Amino acid sequence: MLDTIWSRSKPSKQVLPPVDQLFLNHPKVFFLHKAPASSFLMRLYDAIQPHFGIWVDWEDTAVTQDWLDEIHRGIECSDVILVFLTVRALLSEEFKLQIEYAHKLGKRLVPIQLEDIDYSLSPPELSVISWIDMTHEDLSMLYMVVDACHSNLKHVMYHTRLLLRA
Repeated sequence: MLDTIWSRSKPSKQVLPPVDQLFLNHPKVFFLHKAPASSFLMRLYDAIQPHFGIWVDWEDTAVTQDWLDEIHRGIECSDVILVFLTVRALLSEEFKLQIEYAHKLGKRLVPIQLEDIDYSLSPPELSVISWIDMTHEDLSMLYMVVDACHSNLKHVMYHTRLLLRA
């Protein structure tokens, strides 16, 4: 089961409203990572969750059309895409396709480096963007993540609303 959430904790069997109606006045952030999530990624989630609506897939779910449609919908409804970079993620074709999809939609991509990686593995969409280095799992760098999500926020949220109406 794809475990997607727009809230602080994993939902029980509750029915949530459509993702494009959640957190209407708060920036929506998509956590793009390759599961399984590290404990640091979960701590980062807990730290920024009070300020954002967050879409995250905590499990390494098999790639099916339903899964891909749900991932694409999460990207479409998000204002900012936090791209968590690991060697495993950059070797994943699905991960690269999700970055490409978000880039085509004009989404703000915020690359966050979680481990030492070879920059040649990086897809072209990320090669021209400054990366936030969190290889030392230092939450003191959190202000950079929050700042990147809030930069030109009105414009970014307006863009997302236009995209959803199209």
